[in-house]
Amino acid sequence: MPSTTQRRRKNRKEMLEHLKSGPCTCCGRTFPPMEMCWDQVRGLDLPSFRISMHANHSWGAVLAQIERCDLVCRECFTYRRRFRTILQSRETIVPMTDSIHEQKALEQELKRHGNN
Repeated sequence: MPSTTQRRRKNRKEMLEHLKSGPCTCCGRTFPPMEMCWDQVRGLDLPSFRISMHANHSWGAVLAQIERCDLVCRECFTYRRRFRTILQSRETIVPMTDSIHEQKALEQELKRHGNN
């Protein structure tokens, strides 16, 4: 018979998989939970932690962290991170858009104006 801790971990894992079963907020496609990522876009000034490393945090803290994130597929997550890194290296502040297509258009606009 599994211990209370083992049951709790299993329940948390199942809940997180359920929460990751929605569509990507960027491209709208749906993937298996293991292909989805949490991308923190709100509350960047607040302390944060990797949601996958949730064992030492209360369920309330995990949910609060998720509230500050968008659920995105790995492809969009990689693109968003790369895009932010490019912008931060230029010290340019550009708000994130909800659509990966809008982000690509914005990146092309920046290139066109010589901010490459």
